[in-house]
Amino acid sequence: MNRPETPSLDLFCSDIDRAIEFFANYSEFRLESIRPADDPVWAELGNGRGTIFLMKHDADKLRASASIAEPVALPVVSKMNPGHIGHRGRAGMTYRDLIPGRLEGSVIASHIHVSNAGPVPDYVHHHDISFQVIFCVRGSAKLVYEDQGEPFDFEAYDCVLQPPGIRHRVLETSGAFDVVEITSPADHHTYVDHEIALPNSERRVDREFAGQRFVHSRISDLAPMAGKVVGFAVRETPIHDASNELVSVSVLSADSANGQIKVPSKRKSLVYVLTGGCRFECGSVAGDLDQGDAITLPSDSELDLSDLADNSEFLHVDFSTG
Repeated sequence: MNRPETPSLDLFCSDIDRAIEFFANYSEFRLESIRPADDPVWAELGNGRGTIFLMKHDADKLRASASIAEPVALPVVSKMNPGHIGHRGRAGMTYRDLIPGRLEGSVIASHIHVSNAGPVPDYVHHHDISFQVIFCVRGSAKLVYEDQGEPFDFEAYDCVLQPPGIRHRVLETSGAFDVVEITSPADHHTYVDHEIALPNSERRVDREFAGQRFVHSRISDLAPMAGKVVGFAVRETPIHDASNELVSVSVLSADSANGQIKVPSKRKSLVYVLTGGCRFECGSVAGDLDQGDAITLPSDSELDLSDLADNSEFLHVDFSTG
């Protein structure tokens, strides 16, 4: 990490959130950056004259956040556990890891949950990333983005592409709110921007951020395409082109009892069950997929689905890992 030239102090703590709140309430120090978002173990606070680095007093988590995770053989299934949605992450949100092993640190996929309606303790921030997409599974929130106009409602089956460096903020939620978020790399910095207020005065919807464009796509507005994926009608977002082909996002709706998803060369895929369920087989791995489950697939593989329920819908994200 790059250390500033101003005086700095390293502090270990048992609770990052409480430590940040303490310094914000009783000193002039304010949060500048934090990582990782899903389970913060490191934060930087500054006041223009000095810097405090907070580190969670947990050696295993510190090592895990700073290193490459152990390889996990794909395909890998993440089962939904209604009794344990996940753990506390940035801004008080709950995170569930959808890709154990995080593809050796290249990608993190999270099911993020907010329980209560009202303001979210978020702040204007941006991420040091290659790509990030967020798909709303349930509920709604009000979001605002740099150069994208007034705050807007982000509702179930909406999807956004957040380009690298775009300033944004979650303002409030309407109640129980769930999203699936896919980001590369897995461990990345979230930087707080104390200077910009959103919405800002400019509206530049075609602006590029690191060669990518912001996208807010409503799946309900997209026409379904037949024949592109065996057994499904496909509604595909424009994220593939806007992300410079780094990531593609679509919703698959079952139109037969059986289906097959093929993963292209040099890509990997995440399939998340939005509604319904089925039996699956991929190579030597087989089992059941139910609502809230996810499966991550390797390149050049085929996911065979059978006994698809009539109402089965799947979020399908394929992406490049470099």
